[in-house]
Amino acid sequence: MAQILQNVPLFAGLADADYQHLRAAMVERDVPAHQLILSAGELGDEFFVIQTGRVRIFVPDTAGQEITVAMLQSGQFFGELSLLDGGPRTASARTEIDTTLLVLGRNEFHQFLMAHPQAAVHLLTILGQRQRETLDRLRGIQNPNTIFETRRTPMQRLSERIANIGAHEMFVLANVVLFAFWMGLNVFLGEKAFDEPPFNNLNFVIALESILLSMFVLNAQKRQGEQATVKADLDYQTNRLAHLEILRLHEKIDKMVNP
Repeated sequence: MAQILQNVPLFAGLADADYQHLRAAMVERDVPAHQLILSAGELGDEFFVIQTGRVRIFVPDTAGQEITVAMLQSGQFFGELSLLDGGPRTASARTEIDTTLLVLGRNEFHQFLMAHPQAAVHLLTILGQRQRETLDRLRGIQNPNTIFETRRTPMQRLSERIANIGAHEMFVLANVVLFAFWMGLNVFLGEKAFDEPPFNNLNFVIALESILLSMFVLNAQKRQGEQATVKADLDYQTNRLAHLEILRLHEKIDKMVNP
């Protein structure tokens, strides 16, 4: 039974005896299907490991809908942050089917650390490594626009350049002047005109220019659409985090007004 704790990154690498003592500090809790285990925003003092069953982790939105964050199975865990700071829950959890949980209280966890100082040193090492990994990942974060720029192919660069030229006011004005000069010159030359009305050669040039510009513009728009999709996804994640923080503030205010 203590083997299930080896799947928890926070406890990975402990001695076998430490796993036995840690398992002894945990209690089994049977939770029926569709039962709320914890709610986002409430202070937490328990850590859960799923022995059997399935648990859905979700966050509520302002419309009362539940946004699923993760679906956890047997052997997985949740609520580990409460062991460290006892702060508010960042999400809610509800059982999907009848579930048996292994529950470790924060007080029991502290007693375990005091009784097993070597395990406490190991946990500090794990936390330090995770903090270092987090900082390394933060240093490696790049601006999506920079990544798109470095991955552009020569054809994409050419398409965007031509699309930008085609949208420039000077290009439009140059076309108007050229077409007007072309038609005016041929009308002035009369029988010696190289492109008599209805200006078939000019129509061919205009059609060819339109086709080429359309292809380059469509290629550039496709890339812009990909960038817009990434930006929208980042905006959604940012707004979602901000939304969660606002919900927590509302809950705290409600508790202050209605203790």
